[in-house]
Amino acid sequence: MLKLEYSTQFKKDFKKIAKLAIPDVVEVGHVIKQLQLGQTLPEKYVDHALSGNWHHYRDCHIKPDLVLIYK
Repeated sequence: MLKLEYSTQFKKDFKKIAKLAIPDVVEVGHVIKQLQLGQTLPEKYVDHALSGNWHHYRDCHIKPDLVLIYK
């Protein structure tokens, strides 16, 4: 199982979406749990590697305006 480390920016952003949309919070939690367990994300999340200065990271699109960046 992977270890979770939440950045300060993630905590701030998560509080914002928690106030606006409960279903989004549930979906973020579901995606994080899948990643933590080492499971492959469904194609709908468009999981992919980043490039340039971010080449050690990946991201997935939970909603069109909600992107999770992880390592």
